[in-house]
Amino acid sequence: MIVKYINKIIYFFLKKNNIFIIYRTGSAIGDQLLLTGVISLIKKKYKFKVILFISYVEFFINNPNVYKLYKYSKNRIICKIFYKIFNKLNNDRIKEFAYISNNANSEKIFDLQNFQNIHLAEYHSKNLNLNLDFADFNNEIYFSKNEIDDLNKKFRLPKNFSLIQSQGKTTFTKNKEWGPLKFQKIIDKITDTNWIQIGLNTDHKLANTLFFYNNLSIRELCFVIYKCDFLVCLEGLYNHIANCFKKKTFLILSGFLNEKNITYKNNIIIKNFDNLKCYPCYKIYDCDIPGKPCTNQILESDLIKKINSKTI
Repeated sequence: MIVKYINKIIYFFLKKNNIFIIYRTGSAIGDQLLLTGVISLIKKKYKFKVILFISYVEFFINNPNVYKLYKYSKNRIICKIFYKIFNKLNNDRIKEFAYISNNANSEKIFDLQNFQNIHLAEYHSKNLNLNLDFADFNNEIYFSKNEIDDLNKKFRLPKNFSLIQSQGKTTFTKNKEWGPLKFQKIIDKITDTNWIQIGLNTDHKLANTLFFYNNLSIRELCFVIYKCDFLVCLEGLYNHIANCFKKKTFLILSGFLNEKNITYKNNIIIKNFDNLKCYPCYKIYDCDIPGKPCTNQILESDLIKKINSKTI
């Protein structure tokens, strides 16, 4: 009874001051980046003062759509208290940016299988209970002029260069992987660009690249993508960041997700799953189809042709 009364008071205060609080925890970094585009839609339609409690605040620095920004850390007691309070209140003005799944099989099958015709950003936004239009959805990252000047001095990047990765994030699922040796063949065949590799220090290092940036901060990574001519990558964080700057992105798609879940208008899709009955699989566990055809049937020559035809 007391909680219900407190909840009404909080709701009245937030509504009167036109405030909407959104929180998101965890290590799904790409999912939190998607919120940059979502709060843009919220600001345009509802004019809310959006307060964020988020793990990766770096994506929201200089963002004009954020009223207040607070970093969530699982190691801080105050953050844990706020998280418990938010969940307990179930307030219409305090929402988590994460689809609340009732899928009992969630450790094996990604629940997005029930929403194959929507983007991942819309999927997570369902818990906000807002009427948003995702028809022309884009992510957003903002740099200040001083920040750009400082980063230009720090990196001294060539005037023209292209980015490439060799591996994706495999802690959630390994089914998106294409293989580092195939990425190497792209570099070996396309020699008229300055290649820079981005990834983690545990990734396979590719030969014949100018640099291997494997220890960048989030803001530095965004800046390097902002400066590149084009990007070659798997579905994941780099694709979401590239969308912020409408960068031409050669996106290698596995059959893990539906194409509509993770693509943008700036993507040039490389795929070979249209005739596969197992597409999309949403299998978090390792692929059990012999030969993993959704990625193994994508040839290096397919990607090389696309790059050559789109960059001439």
